[in-house]
Amino acid sequence: MKSVNYALLIALSSFMMIACGGGGSASGPAEEPSAEEVAVLIDVVESAEDRDITIDVDDTVPVDYTEKVDWIPSESSTSSGKLSSKISYSQNRVISSKVESDGTDDDKWSIYSGGKDNATITSVYDADKGSDVIEFNGDGTKSGYKIGYAYGTNSGWNDTVNKSIKWSMKFNEKYVIYVRVSTTEGYRYLYYTANNKNYGISASYYIHNGLGSASDDGQWLTISRNLSADLKRFEPMNEITSVDGFFVRGSGRIDDVELFQTEATIVNETIYEDAEDGLTTGWEIYDTTPTGASVSNVDDADTGSKVIELKGDGTNNGFVLGSWDNRWKNTINKEISWDIKTDENFVVYVSVITAQGHRFMTYTPLSNNTFANNPNYQEHTVMVRNGYTYVNHYFNPNTRDGSWHTIARNLETDLKDYEPNNSLISVSGFLIRGNNVRLDNIKMFDTNTDGDYDNSTN
Repeated sequence: MKSVNYALLIALSSFMMIACGGGGSASGPAEEPSAEEVAVLIDVVESAEDRDITIDVDDTVPVDYTEKVDWIPSESSTSSGKLSSKISYSQNRVISSKVESDGTDDDKWSIYSGGKDNATITSVYDADKGSDVIEFNGDGTKSGYKIGYAYGTNSGWNDTVNKSIKWSMKFNEKYVIYVRVSTTEGYRYLYYTANNKNYGISASYYIHNGLGSASDDGQWLTISRNLSADLKRFEPMNEITSVDGFFVRGSGRIDDVELFQTEATIVNETIYEDAEDGLTTGWEIYDTTPTGASVSNVDDADTGSKVIELKGDGTNNGFVLGSWDNRWKNTINKEISWDIKTDENFVVYVSVITAQGHRFMTYTPLSNNTFANNPNYQEHTVMVRNGYTYVNHYFNPNTRDGSWHTIARNLETDLKDYEPNNSLISVSGFLIRGNNVRLDNIKMFDTNTDGDYDNSTN
């Protein structure tokens, strides 16, 4: 029996009515956030704040995941596994950037909501920053200001190169920041509020990410966001095609709005499996029922190299490299990647130790339609089963197309998506359920990046 936050569901239903009816035309929602929509968006995130939801696993997790979710690998194994490390030092670099507002250009901004009689945009000198900034004064979040995109025209930034954004802000009241992007699945508003959690998709085209409850404390704060990561956190199959505009609701100050693109570089790397030794040392089958599962080191024609091949009975058999009880003891790296080739369902678990105890970071290929049609996937992302806690993330189902894909995840970011007050201490091992799976280049690393890490699937 599951407990549902009905207040949140009611708020979401109300938002759908406003966005698709009262807040827009009969053919669809207006393409600029209205004051009514803003009010409901704020209600959505506030009603969701601090909720405590208990769920039944079978109601919310994908098929082939429910049957064997409560595994415990053998604790008697003493194999330490293969491990090779190489350390390198480098810096990330900005490969392109474009300043859209520098605090002196109030003529680039316009008031799109709240009326010009009730709201103002002014370039003013800010003593704390020691420079000119843009100041907005109006009727709280009922007043809206924008730079870039204009509804009903082709004007806007239309930046197809830079997919990250940075701005400085000072607010001492409620605010909502939107970045309008065009995507392969239509336009989206990535919106940001002073919340400690990310609440995801509302009305199909608004995607929420929190900037922290202290972001409206009246102090200057510089925000840097990887927009692709913010989109893919909730729509893993979607892609940004252009960044079009920047919208603000609330009275406060903004400066240095800049679009940019960085090239992430590896700072250090720990390789746990590259298969080049021709062995399967370090692997074990932790779920041997039914019998017949196997781990092999084979030649792969597509890569022209050796890889690890796993065979079993669908997702009934489980395989582990490292362990669930901190065999790797990797306290250095926060990011993990692996190459995978399969045409069947699979589930990957990364066993981690956190400040709040053990967690299984769980990764499943799942389509965006599942998110759209089943809000449980957004609401119930952390599950407790037989005393074990699973933090669930989903990515592009095309990873089951029988070709090679590289999946990279920032474990700390994935953890904080749903447990913002938790932190990663160490990484213990890599586990997977599946059949006819080939794996290569399982490694942990760190990158120098600006803003959020872009969890990616290639």
